[in-house]
Amino acid sequence: MRVFRLAIPAAAAAMAVAAPLLLAQKQGGASYSVGVGGGIAVAEGALGDRFHNGYALSAEVLTLAPGAPIGIRLDGMFNHFGGSQTLINELPSATGGSALVYGLMLDAVLGTPKGRGFHPYGLVGFGLYMRHVSVDRTPGDTATFNDPFLGFNNRVVSATATNATGTETVFGTHFGGGVSVGLGPVSIFVETRYHVIHTDVEHTHILPFTAGLRF
Repeated sequence: MRVFRLAIPAAAAAMAVAAPLLLAQKQGGASYSVGVGGGIAVAEGALGDRFHNGYALSAEVLTLAPGAPIGIRLDGMFNHFGGSQTLINELPSATGGSALVYGLMLDAVLGTPKGRGFHPYGLVGFGLYMRHVSVDRTPGDTATFNDPFLGFNNRVVSATATNATGTETVFGTHFGGGVSVGLGPVSIFVETRYHVIHTDVEHTHILPFTAGLRF
C-alpha cells in the first residue's frame, strides 16, 4: 500500500496534464515527437554502496498540447551498474556483479521541450521498474548470500553455481528536468531525473544524466 500512496501525487499530476492533451488529440491539435538519449547513471543510497556508477539509455514519445506549455511523455529506460569492491567483500566467494534497472514511465511535462530556440522544462511522473541483480562467484564451495536489499535472504548458493541473481518488479516515482535547444526539425536535449524505486527492504535510488535528440 505504501507504494501506491507514494505514486498517487505523481499519477495525479500526469493525469491532470493528460486531460487537455486527450481533448487536443481528439480535435487534431496535439503535436508529437520521439527521442533517444544516453549518458551516465549515478547509483545513490544503498545501491551506490554496492555498485559503481554506470550508463543509461532512454527512448521517449512526447505529446504536447497546442498553445500551452504542457505535455505528457511515455519513456523507456535502461541503466547498467557494475559491482564494487564492497559487494565483493560482502558476499562470500563473490568476484563481481552487476545491477540492471529497466523502467517504463509516464511523465507530466511542464514546458515545451522541442521547437526552435532554448527551452527549459520540468518532469514529474511514475512508472513500473524492474531491478535485476547478478553476482558472479568462484565455484567450489557452498556459500550463503545474505543481503536482503539485493534479494538475498540467507540464500544458499550451491558449490557448482557460478552466479546468483535477484529480480524485483515494483512501482516508483521520479522528478527532474532538462533543457532543449531546437535546430530546425531536430532538438538537442540534456536532462536528469531522480528515481525512487520502491524495492523491498530499502528503496533503490538512481540519478541518470542523459543527452540526446528529439525528432
